[in-house]
Amino acid sequence: MNIEVKAYQEGDRQDVLSEFLSGLKDKNDIKKIRKLIRMLQLQGRELGSPASKFLGDGVYELRDLSGGFRIYYTFIDNTLTVILIVGNKATQKTDIERAKARRNKLLKEGIHDYTT
Repeated sequence: MNIEVKAYQEGDRQDVLSEFLSGLKDKNDIKKIRKLIRMLQLQGRELGSPASKFLGDGVYELRDLSGGFRIYYTFIDNTLTVILIVGNKATQKTDIERAKARRNKLLKEGIHDYTT
């Protein structure tokens, strides 16, 4: 199984993944996040605990247990996943709320930008 993973983007802004990664200084942190995304690409919906957790409202949390990073994502179908937010344990509550709002926005406005 190989799932396509795309990052949420609004307008002309940088996508959420690129924006978060550009703010990191430690190359090991970047590697951790890329490893999590690769796991998601390879395992898709089969990825389970402790790496992934369903949060409700179609939003999942991908977790790096050693560094506290969190990637919030949703499945569009069986072949596409959209990363909604990238954050850390400290911003978890706010990030979950924002991820759910972004998912709702995707559903309301359509997902054409992510499926082309």
